[in-house]
Amino acid sequence: MAKSWYSMQVFTGKENVIKELIEKRVREEDLDYLIGRILIPVEKELILDGSKGRVKQKKLYFGLIFLEAVNCEETRSFLAQMVGVTNAKLTSLTNEEVANAVLYMAEVQKPEELLLSRDTQVRILEGPFKGHVGPVVEADSSKYKVGIELLGRTVPISVEIAQVERL
Repeated sequence: MAKSWYSMQVFTGKENVIKELIEKRVREEDLDYLIGRILIPVEKELILDGSKGRVKQKKLYFGLIFLEAVNCEETRSFLAQMVGVTNAKLTSLTNEEVANAVLYMAEVQKPEELLLSRDTQVRILEGPFKGHVGPVVEADSSKYKVGIELLGRTVPISVEIAQVERL
């Protein structure tokens, strides 16, 4: 039987734990012939805290995991018994959808590539302009210039990278 890609609903926020549980039980029960790879599509985002930079992984699809499996009764029964699986119904994915998710996850490797690009909409999280939303006008390794509207005009405001979040 050939494996195909499917998405499956799980508890939101518990995707990584459930992925590890499934992988562990597949190894223990030798069910490699039923379930192959399991993916949790994420987006990588650079967060700068002072002089240190760290990469934060943000889930693209909350409450969903992608798995390569054989869609048969034995697979559905195995998955339905797993803690955290809210719906063992496997929703078919095209190879193109999975390839796009994998490429998107692998795209960003270097911290300088994680900087938000020009015209990306962000929300300011701290400072006197907290709550304002606008596009990134300019970006360097430690600051962004965000265009916010004040008194009917767009004004570029300089903010630290850690003071904004992507929308």
